Amino acid sequence: MAPATALSILWITGAMLETDGVDVSEDMKAAAAKLNDDYIQQGKVRLFVKDVHDYFPDKKYNKIFSVNNYPLWTKPRESLQHLHEMLEKDGIIAITVQPREEGADETIAKNLGQVIKADMEAAGFHSISISYKVARPVLTVCVTGIK
Repeated sequence: MAPATALSILWITGAMLETDGVDVSEDMKAAAAKLNDDYIQQGKVRLFVKDVHDYFPDKKYNKIFSVNNYPLWTKPRESLQHLHEMLEKDGIIAITVQPREEGADETIAKNLGQVIKADMEAAGFHSISISYKVARPVLTVCVTGIK
């Protein structure tokens, strides 16, 4: 879950939640910490540098968002199964990716959406939907599901 991006969105929308950010990058953690220092001091935000597959929270979540992290996960299908376990009943997950690799195009984005959907189904999610947003440099895909 890209902490800097996701947490910024939560604060812009005015949502005051207890939020955990998990990312494999120390740089992303530092960026999120800089943007959210007040909330960290208040205990409303916790940040972790981990692969999501190796993250074991002390609570369940009602929503999980991931932005441009799915391709970085070392074990994507297993990670989605792990996230499924972290969600409360009827919890919602949203995985958003804008492909960044060399030669990325609309076809790659649409294929990635199908792969994420299949992985979500295998992990036990239901009511899965795929949506797209035209963006630069390439189409963005968002796959949502419910536990």
